[in-house]
Amino acid sequence: MAPADAAPADVVARLQEALLSAMKDGETMDYAGRRDRLRPVIISTHDLDFVARIVLGKYWEQLTEVQQAGFTETFRELCVGTYADKFDRYTGQRFERVDERELKRGSTLVRTKLHRKGKDSVQLDYVVVKRNDRWLIVNVVADGVSDLAVKRAEYGSIMDEDGFEALLARLKEKVASLPSD
Repeated sequence: MAPADAAPADVVARLQEALLSAMKDGETMDYAGRRDRLRPVIISTHDLDFVARIVLGKYWEQLTEVQQAGFTETFRELCVGTYADKFDRYTGQRFERVDERELKRGSTLVRTKLHRKGKDSVQLDYVVVKRNDRWLIVNVVADGVSDLAVKRAEYGSIMDEDGFEALLARLKEKVASLPSD
């Protein structure tokens, strides 16, 4: 867990160091190993409970506590699993911190780039907020596309058309479809 006095950029750096470490061990570590290694880092650097509420928007209050807990747990597993899936092999990638600035309501934007050999760099911006004296990531914006906004639109559409149980089933299917090597 990041110390209470860790700055926003420190929290992002901790996540990125863990991602690089998992990628560097990607040749000898399977998906489950990466997932298990990354889980505690992701849980301690992200406010996934908050993000789960935000991505459901107006629908959150319509759910029972049991539904909220089930959604949050599935959402958490999908987030961790997605990181483990996407950051699977090291081919010379490196992260660079580009900028850090305060945003509205006390949040901070930490702008970074992921440099990839032979490919375009990816701009990764992290929105970090202070919760109980700790900075936590609440959104990742990749090349201008907000993960939070994409999920909110996708999940809201499913809720409108098919309801909560269908959304939960789809998220569980996504978790199950992640590599098992």
